Amino acid sequence: MNILITGSNGYIGGRLVKYLSSFEKNKLFLSSRKNLSLYNGKIKSRKIDWNNTNNILNSCINIDIVIHLAGMNSQNCLKFPDEAKVFNVHKTIKLFESALKYNVKKFIFLSSIHVYGDKLVSDINEKCLKKPVGPYAYTKSIAEDKLLKLNEKRQLDLYLLRLSNVFGPPLNNLSECWSLVFNDLTNQAIRTGNILVKSNGNQMRNFMTMTDFCRSIGHIISKLDDQLKYNIYNIGGNKTLRISDVANMIKLRSENYVKNIGVNYTGLVSKNRELKFDYNISRFISTGFKLKKDFTEELDELLQFIKNNF
Repeated sequence: MNILITGSNGYIGGRLVKYLSSFEKNKLFLSSRKNLSLYNGKIKSRKIDWNNTNNILNSCINIDIVIHLAGMNSQNCLKFPDEAKVFNVHKTIKLFESALKYNVKKFIFLSSIHVYGDKLVSDINEKCLKKPVGPYAYTKSIAEDKLLKLNEKRQLDLYLLRLSNVFGPPLNNLSECWSLVFNDLTNQAIRTGNILVKSNGNQMRNFMTMTDFCRSIGHIISKLDDQLKYNIYNIGGNKTLRISDVANMIKLRSENYVKNIGVNYTGLVSKNRELKFDYNISRFISTGFKLKKDFTEELDELLQFIKNNF
């Protein structure tokens, strides 16, 4: 099975490549600037010149599955909103047109929980109205709409994955993953002996281990078409936690490496808790997927990575 992965040099891409390459049947083609010698011999380079439309339109030759991870992150989208729309929307559409042209079987697009809005409350399921805030969420939402429109005749199997928040060790210490809240607080604990939460800690977030995210992609790849009935799936974990709870969990697990870690907040810690919300992943669970990775195990692996690499 020939699988093209864009954005394979990123945090998620690196871990996903390592996971998928462990299966004998998978032959991976990476659109990446990374040195492919880091991986095994089953992995090939498929260079995509994102500034060349013809190159993008011919990028899916002899490909069975496309996993499109490439895109501008939220920080860069804020800095360069016009460029964000070009890459996150228009380049995505050109890649999808290539997939249609070369009869790709499955196209997996990594979207985001942020298409639902900024401050989430109550039950968030795939039928909820989208309320994107900011250029990152907006471009993800627009890309979703355009992909669904282009695939109205269901020429291929299109899956839009609205990912919540992943955490876990990156493939290497070059990864740009340390602004993510779970990774950031863990990094602070080990390197400084202190955790500074840049809020009052009451915010609620859904978290998923990186291991289970990679498994979710493997699940979609392996499933038959009629076993995945929908185009859109919420992808997340079974834990929705306050940031303060995350900080305390990290403090506890970090005690194996650093003693007397302090936890501080930039905002006043209020007794008035934010309204709870549930990131509903039951649609995806109904396809037979099961979350398996223990949170503390993934956290311990992240702690060990930081200790070994910084």
